[in-house]
Parts: sequence; structure tokens; C-alpha cells
Amino acid sequence: MNDKKRLMDIINIIDPGKRVIDVGTDHGLVPLYLAKNELCDDILGTDISASSLKKLEDELDDSLKKVIKTKVTDGFNGIEKKR
Repeated sequence: MNDKKRLMDIINIIDPGKRVIDVGTDHGLVPLYLAKNELCDDILGTDISASSLKKLEDELDDSLKKVIKTKVTDGFNGIEKKR
């Protein structure tokens, strides 16, 4: 399957305005797309690998840092539930 199509399939099932956690975000393509297209304004990108997560962090300018947060973690470990 084409990676771009796979990512767009994921993006298309996300309800605009919802909070999003992208577990295993790697380069953060989904969070970046959602934020840049103003589809979501509360996004957490996580990855077990700090070096992989840094690829996303390097793409964040000041405005994107307000929307996308990052965390090195395994799955949902250490992620607080927001109400």
C-alpha cells in the first residue's frame, strides 16, 4: 500500500477538532498534517525512540509547538487522561 494513501486514510477517519494521540509517530507526518491544516489543535505525538521523535520535534516552529506536544514513551505509558 502506498504510504501517502495509508496516511491519508488515517487522517480521514479523525474527527476535526478532536484531541489526537499518535502513538509511534516517528516523523510525525499525521500530527504535522493535522496541525498545518488546522484540523486539530491538541495533538500528542509519542514514540519509544527519542531519536525518531526528534524528527518531528525538528519540524515544529513556535506556532506548531502550541498544537503538537511530544513524549518519549512506550504506547500509552505515562500519558495522562484529559477530560
